[in-house]
Amino acid sequence: MSTEETAKLLSVLKTAYPHSFSNLSPEDAKKQLELWATMFADDSVALVAAAIKYIIATDPREFAPPIALVKAAMDKIANGANEMTEAEAWGLIHKAIGNGLYGAEEEFKQLPPTLQKLVGSPGQLRDWAMADADVVNTVIASNVQRAFRAIQAREKEMRTIPADVRMAIEGLANQMSFNNANSITESLKTQELKPLKRLKQTQIGGNATNENEDLHAEKDAAEAAASALENEILELKRQLAEMQPRQAAMTEETAEEDSATVKESSDD
Repeated sequence: MSTEETAKLLSVLKTAYPHSFSNLSPEDAKKQLELWATMFADDSVALVAAAIKYIIATDPREFAPPIALVKAAMDKIANGANEMTEAEAWGLIHKAIGNGLYGAEEEFKQLPPTLQKLVGSPGQLRDWAMADADVVNTVIASNVQRAFRAIQAREKEMRTIPADVRMAIEGLANQMSFNNANSITESLKTQELKPLKRLKQTQIGGNATNENEDLHAEKDAAEAAASALENEILELKRQLAEMQPRQAAMTEETAEEDSATVKESSDD
């Protein structure tokens, strides 16, 4: 949406909510226009206009709506009709659990992307399939629906923020993932290359001894292991780069609650 189009929509709001603009100085009006133009730069003028009309028609407020309310109305208009409910989400996951013991991989692939984020992996479907039916229909069902609400809210939030801010958030998440991978790399390399330190400490001058020959062989083996480890870490980084940030997983407390409940059911 252009600055000119933004100005026209602000005129509509000024007509509908005169009290919000009555004491606005020319300088403040200019700043307001710049802010709204920036926040709606990536949006369709038709969608923004529809959202403003929707608010005017349905919200009895006396003052002009803030940007966040307009964004929320836009998302409702654009996605509300196709938005999955938590009951529908659980229905799909419950169906997948029913065939999860032997068909977890295929069932996981058939889930929508949002539900794949929620479940995490085919292995989780398999674990749930082995749980007691009462646990699945009570504890797991409740936790899944709560997690779905959190993911849904997060995705809705991401849809409403400007594209440049969204890219910055995603970039930060990816950077954090790479930093974690680098920490793992350094830790594992330290463990793999410990024999190299011992080689350096036991070498005496340039004399070739049987011990040094053995240590050289150990060094070659350690270097080969380190090379293989590097390849594994590179593959890990590639996979992390391709993964979508998993915006809302079950909390550790909830996971422990599920595990304990499943264990108790198994013991019974």
